[in-house]
Amino acid sequence: MSMAIANARWVLLSQGVRVLCQLAGMAFLARLMPPEAYGLMAMAGVVTNFAYLLRDMGTGAAIIQSPQVSPLLASTVHWTNVALGLAVGAVVAAAAWPMAAAFHEPELAGVLCLLAFIFPLSALGVVRQALLERDSRFARVAKVEMAATVVGLAAALVLA
Repeated sequence: MSMAIANARWVLLSQGVRVLCQLAGMAFLARLMPPEAYGLMAMAGVVTNFAYLLRDMGTGAAIIQSPQVSPLLASTVHWTNVALGLAVGAVVAAAAWPMAAAFHEPELAGVLCLLAFIFPLSALGVVRQALLERDSRFARVAKVEMAATVVGLAAALVLA
């Protein structure tokens, strides 16, 4: 089996696990949480999912496509991502109160301020993931993504 087919299988498996966990998570959390809390998380999801699109601004792709990855390039991309993560997190936190007012839900501000911490933390892994993808180590990336998805779902269910 070619490496491309093996990598495609791992990516497909990872995406399948993610979708199944998201569907299962929505179903179980909708039953476990009061409707107000579930709606609050849905509103927060709208904001954070939009902000997530701005997370790395394509810097990971720059590493993947670079003919050679020097330590300087890796370091520059890493710190650029940390700065972008901090900036996106700060924008989410700053937008928390206006978004809470727009949704007529005061509790949303606190939730968004807590979720703003996700962006600088997730920025820490962009370079490592890009290097793995560049080296066609999609199995490792997929395993990490699947584990993170399952652990995240388990944590959400326990905390609900």
